[in-house]
Amino acid sequence: MNQGEQRPQYDEIDLGDLLVGLWDGKWILIGCTLAAFLIGLVYIVVPNHAQQARVEIFPISVNEANKYAPLNQTEFISTSRERLVNDFVTELQSRDIIVEAAREVLIDPDAQAPEASAVAFANNVELIAPVPDDANRAHWTMTFSAASQQSAKQLTTRIVELGNAKLRSNLTQLFEQQLQFDLRSKQLRLEDLREERENALEDYTRRTEQRLAFLEEQAALARSQSLAQSALLEGNTFGRNATVTQIEADVPYYFAGYVAIEKEIEMIENRENKENFVPQLTEIDQNIRQIQQDRSAARARAAFAATPLATDQFAAVNYDPRDIQFTPTIRRSLILVASIMLGGFIGLMVLIMRNALRNRKAA
Repeated sequence: MNQGEQRPQYDEIDLGDLLVGLWDGKWILIGCTLAAFLIGLVYIVVPNHAQQARVEIFPISVNEANKYAPLNQTEFISTSRERLVNDFVTELQSRDIIVEAAREVLIDPDAQAPEASAVAFANNVELIAPVPDDANRAHWTMTFSAASQQSAKQLTTRIVELGNAKLRSNLTQLFEQQLQFDLRSKQLRLEDLREERENALEDYTRRTEQRLAFLEEQAALARSQSLAQSALLEGNTFGRNATVTQIEADVPYYFAGYVAIEKEIEMIENRENKENFVPQLTEIDQNIRQIQQDRSAARARAAFAATPLATDQFAAVNYDPRDIQFTPTIRRSLILVASIMLGGFIGLMVLIMRNALRNRKAA
């Protein structure tokens, strides 16, 4: 027999020996698997994993909303539960307050590009609109990922604080703008009414001047005809069956006689208060008094001062950090299964290597 036939075949694996070796090293296999399982379990239990936070945006209570009822009656501004929530969500959608809150709470100011990191985080925040027919999605919902529950609560609290402050500022500014607009409208209306009043008096003066010129002309005509008394009463001029309409339409005014015409001239010239003879002044003066006596702006300011908008306690939404729902971002079952498989594989490799070494030494 030659040397090639007598050389041991160390590279061959006997399946029977392998099974026997696995059974002999079953505790190594179990130990590795159990150790890997425990490591995976500890990894899951340790509360340092990213959390998926879900914040439901609730409107303020009915009792809180009733505090705005007197202000709503002034018609300068309307504040309701629905409007406050919608305005708050609009601020969230602009992402500005989310960026600011993330910059203050989550981002290290000494880190590289903190502003870009804050903007990136804000862009990953998801706002989910309510579904009217779904009781579980009846309100707006905000979801985002955070390193821990504590940081998520701090971030959400800061977002709500910034949103309340921004919304309070916007509503206060809108209210002041409405008051200024109302004041300016009243001032312009007063200017128009006063100008209308002056025009009415000026029109009266012109009509009076025209009337006096006409009467003086008619009085001169009556004197030229020696008509001292009214000729309208003389039957030989119109006849007994003449009507007033016929007299007014057909008869010259000087037929009234210069005595009556000159008396009328004297009475017109001696009028002390010409405003009594301008009938439209009554309505104009009523409108002026109505504007001057209007106290709606003062009442609106008093009503505004009695609302939460005038205090630091203003809240656009009903928020409680305890209402935040957290979901771990890791897949627990997948990690445990992977840990068991990895532990079993490591144990198997250890046994194979041990058996191979034993066989080599035995040979």
